[in-house]
Amino acid sequence: MTRPTIYLHIGKNKTGTSAIQHFFNKSREQMAYFGLLYPVAGCRGEAHYGVSTALDFVHQRKKSEDEARMEREQLYEELHGEIRSSGAEKILISSENFVLHHDVSAVKNFFYPYEVFVIVYLRRHDTWWESAYAQAVKMVTNPPWQRGFEAYLKFQKEKNPKYGNYRILVDRWASVFGRERIIVRPYEMSQNQPNLLTDFMNAIGMENAALMLKPENERLNESVPFQALNLLEFYQRIDVDPATRERLLKHALALSIKNGRGHIADPASRRNLIEENLADYAYIARTYMGRSDGKLFTEPVPDVNSRWAPQKRLSYLRVIEETAKALQ
Repeated sequence: MTRPTIYLHIGKNKTGTSAIQHFFNKSREQMAYFGLLYPVAGCRGEAHYGVSTALDFVHQRKKSEDEARMEREQLYEELHGEIRSSGAEKILISSENFVLHHDVSAVKNFFYPYEVFVIVYLRRHDTWWESAYAQAVKMVTNPPWQRGFEAYLKFQKEKNPKYGNYRILVDRWASVFGRERIIVRPYEMSQNQPNLLTDFMNAIGMENAALMLKPENERLNESVPFQALNLLEFYQRIDVDPATRERLLKHALALSIKNGRGHIADPASRRNLIEENLADYAYIARTYMGRSDGKLFTEPVPDVNSRWAPQKRLSYLRVIEETAKALQ
């Protein structure tokens, strides 16, 4: 009997990963009909964080080596048992934590003897950094960087220089699994037609399922208006108890502020973020996608001469007003 093929979706973060995980998690029965298993084993919430954690793809290990080994062995039995009993031709496992800089060979050993393909979506750096900053503001309490996008960017580049390096990420996985088993897709609307989910299904050889199911993207982790983001950043830094902070953050996220969306960085800064990665874009496009023109992304780059005004922060009076509303 032919062994199924495993497709390991490693992200990257802020590339529609949550939407992909949500779709496959809720569509297990439909996908099983088309021969794809989205395993329950190792699934925490809608993603396989149990798998990435067991393989040590975590920011900081919280268990001893013996505890981690026992957890990994138990998960191995559960996951491989589910795979064997499913009768599926393809297995999809998804966790964006696999982008963390850890031992990829452990992943290959864990999935032996199955053939593994690694799929990763990459987003152009100007919009990726802005989105990563917004997510950090929503998630990180008492952050170690100063307020504002520029301070966040400077901190990340100095402390985690590999974090935003796509070439290092892709080459690291290719060095273990082989270049021919790395599937790179640009996260770009013009290239993800008719939508991201269909693009993903086509990339893992599920074209028939995509044609029959006609999946539509659900908007998850929507972008936050700048002034609401400004309020979140303030609330993440004040000294309050967790319950109060939760009320404040919830209020800020619920704010509806007109004309509050747009780019955080100016066109020249955004263009610089693109240009400093052009060589890597070309390398990835040629090496992993077979694009002789070296074009990974196709959408127009920012025009440095275009009109742009920095988005306005909330006034202190407005911050006080919104805080009072949140605590009523």
